[in-house]
Amino acid sequence: MKGKQAFDSLDVIYIELTNSCNFDCIHCGNDAGKRTSLDIGLVKSVLADFNECGGKKIMLTGGEPLMYPDIEEILRECARHEFVTHFSTNAFLLNSDRFDFVFDYDLIFRVSLDGTRDKHNEIRRNPFAYDGLISAMKKISANEQQVILRTTVMKQNKDCIADMLFEIDRLTKDEGIKIHGSKIWPMRNIGRANPEHMLTPAEYRDFLLNLNEKTRTFNPSFKIVVGPTFGIESEFKNGPIQSNDIYTCNILSKALEISFTGDVYPCSFVHYSLGNIATTRINDIFRSEKAIDFREKFLDKKSKTCDSCSAYESCKGGCIAENYQKLFNADNCKVKDVYCFRECGVA
Repeated sequence: MKGKQAFDSLDVIYIELTNSCNFDCIHCGNDAGKRTSLDIGLVKSVLADFNECGGKKIMLTGGEPLMYPDIEEILRECARHEFVTHFSTNAFLLNSDRFDFVFDYDLIFRVSLDGTRDKHNEIRRNPFAYDGLISAMKKISANEQQVILRTTVMKQNKDCIADMLFEIDRLTKDEGIKIHGSKIWPMRNIGRANPEHMLTPAEYRDFLLNLNEKTRTFNPSFKIVVGPTFGIESEFKNGPIQSNDIYTCNILSKALEISFTGDVYPCSFVHYSLGNIATTRINDIFRSEKAIDFREKFLDKKSKTCDSCSAYESCKGGCIAENYQKLFNADNCKVKDVYCFRECGVA
């Protein structure tokens, strides 16, 4: 990859190419409604602008990006600009020869696995989701591409995540699936996701501690990262699972999200429009007065959230996206992560 310099620290762009998807997951962050996709001309313009300002990484998301009608052209443009390109997919469609063209490109596949076979199928609301994913990961591995697993923890699957990790490790050793790492995060209340599926702070803390206990003798062939861990990082020391140590966020300081409508958001969890790529260049949106104002309010979390909490240096206030609107209130109200252990009196 050619050497690039960041422009005003804008290093990463997440592009939600479409809100169309072949699954209907219970924790989906997309809003329900008419299925549509970004105009190909707008996407190509964004990629060109991002390249011009020294951008480094593109995250192609959806919906399901394989359902984007011009996905091959987008991949070709990303390769031409020599971006590091991540491809977030449920991978099911990769089992069709129709999509073999994706393996012509140097991609990092970010695929979702949310439990053992029955639980994954239940959450995906598709009885073939798990087997389709495993088959697709074998195909990705056969094409020497990299896979990063992402798991969303919720009430439905919290008790089977350890078994999921054991099974995936078996597949890497017995069937040649190549997994770079696994990232395990709690469900967030966005899109059409039902907040009733979310763990309470106490349940989330118990999940982390139980997962750590179950896997102490585990020797996986891939890296496993959990987070946020809100100050209990030492619990994972000398074990196979890594805490994310310092829970940092590149919201606005390094990254932007472009939705399928063309609206530009600080991140996929914060649907606060900073502008639209149909009328304004992405670089100008990043440097706009509206973005600067939001950045100053959002990144100044310590004075509004955590007082003298001993875990602050580890979690940096966590993810407060669900409550971002409170940052604009004049009463300087406290805003903290919905999974903060202090909420359950155990921190």
